[in-house]
Amino acid sequence: MRVVHYLNQFFAGIGGEDKASTLPASRDGAVGPGRKLAAALAAEGHELVATVYCGDDYAASARNAATEILGLVQEAGAERFALLDVDAAAAMEVPTAVIVAALSPLGWGKLTASGADMVSA
Repeated sequence: MRVVHYLNQFFAGIGGEDKASTLPASRDGAVGPGRKLAAALAAEGHELVATVYCGDDYAASARNAATEILGLVQEAGAERFALLDVDAAAAMEVPTAVIVAALSPLGWGKLTASGADMVSA
């Protein structure tokens, strides 16, 4: 299964509050804490193909942030979109539409905070 992981700008290694306006972007493979997630997924036969990231301020305030983020997820050919967990995503100010998409029954899923347990939507 091809998985794309979402991180905010801090966990993606872009910067702190000074980079909170970072536009949505992606990198191939795992980034930052996603490396441990990638190892857990690989042990189960899955591949973390990309990491999508965005600045907290941009994600919270731009009307089109969710559409941009989901567009990057789709471009990477994701079969699952991984958020560490919904509470963590909310704390990172991930747009509600992204959380809903990640948990919808349309082929999306979420990963628990441990990064090892797949939970069906």
